[in-house]
Amino acid sequence: MQYKATFKNVAERYDRYIETPISSRISEHDDMFHPNFGGLEHYFAVGRSAIDLVARAMICGGVSHIRSLLDLPCGGGRVTRHLCAFFPEAELYAGDLNQQKLEFVVDEFKAQAITVDPGFTSAPAVKFDLIFVGSLVTHFQAAHFQRAVRWFIQALNDDGICIITTHGRYSDYFQRDVLNYVEPAKWTKIMDEVEATGFGHAPYGNAGETDESSYGISMSSPSWLMRLVQPDHEIRIISFQERGWDAHQDALVLKKHHLAQNDPALDYR
Repeated sequence: MQYKATFKNVAERYDRYIETPISSRISEHDDMFHPNFGGLEHYFAVGRSAIDLVARAMICGGVSHIRSLLDLPCGGGRVTRHLCAFFPEAELYAGDLNQQKLEFVVDEFKAQAITVDPGFTSAPAVKFDLIFVGSLVTHFQAAHFQRAVRWFIQALNDDGICIITTHGRYSDYFQRDVLNYVEPAKWTKIMDEVEATGFGHAPYGNAGETDESSYGISMSSPSWLMRLVQPDHEIRIISFQERGWDAHQDALVLKKHHLAQNDPALDYR
């Protein structure tokens, strides 16, 4: 009965969202908007794809209500504008290293700005019912990736949901046959590492692999991701969807589960 009620609630919310006008105002600093690569139609489709992920996560996780949510990184609001329409009653938070993009999102969508340590070494100051992490850890080295995932888990309220997008098998096809993320030699390095360990990374440009502050491209296998979150018994793996976001990036969906003193999971610690 719980899932029937959740499904009904989410379906009604989705119907309202479909009828809600979405702001088409684009920040001049938004580099995710490409007039010659799908234009506004593709830009909007990426945001709708995020809402599809959120709706499925709520149904699978048995979550009917979201009181607070975080979009990190928010960029110029490609996903934020849809989250705002889907959860008009929720407290909306947004964060991004680019202050011009963040200021636009705060002004346009009435989001509350949040500052997050780029290295994810500080404890979260706020907790959320929903966190959407679109194309962030896709740029991190393994240790940075792992700290970020732990930070997002810590930032969840009990029964909160976190959606993290990653590069998976499709990225190899995309790199080879559509558009290069990095130079072919670096991609070969990434794929060799994935074959050996399940995770690979190469920095952009001339940045060194030991410089964590520089972004690059990471690729992670499903098994590597499962091993990453498996030790945390307060997390339930709700789903893993290959090409779940924009038919491109994979999506790992986690739910925070409060462990009571008599929870059987405690027996394994």
